[in-house]
Amino acid sequence: MNSITINIVYSKRDRSGNCYWAFTAFNHDTQKAVSGKISGNDSNIRAAEFMLRDRWPNTGEPCWCVNVGEMPIRKWNSLTAGWPYAGCTPAEILEFIRKTEAAAEPQPA
Repeated sequence: MNSITINIVYSKRDRSGNCYWAFTAFNHDTQKAVSGKISGNDSNIRAAEFMLRDRWPNTGEPCWCVNVGEMPIRKWNSLTAGWPYAGCTPAEILEFIRKTEAAAEPQPA
């Protein structure tokens, strides 16, 4: 089994009308979490989710996506401060998740 939970957070629009996106992907088997900011919106992360099902080893199990919803811009900035840029396209996001998870330490239970 290889269950992955993807939590998506996005900001309310800033003064220029921009909205910002980020995610945390948690692999329940390895107990590793990966967080990153992205360009685009949740459709890029959702596309990466479908790619995970096809390309991640032993991904016969589904991924779950949880949308957190809008968050005030300052709270979003505070939450994601220090999170690396994960890319824009689904392929970039998937590669970021793979590489970063491989180097990540398991989360305490």
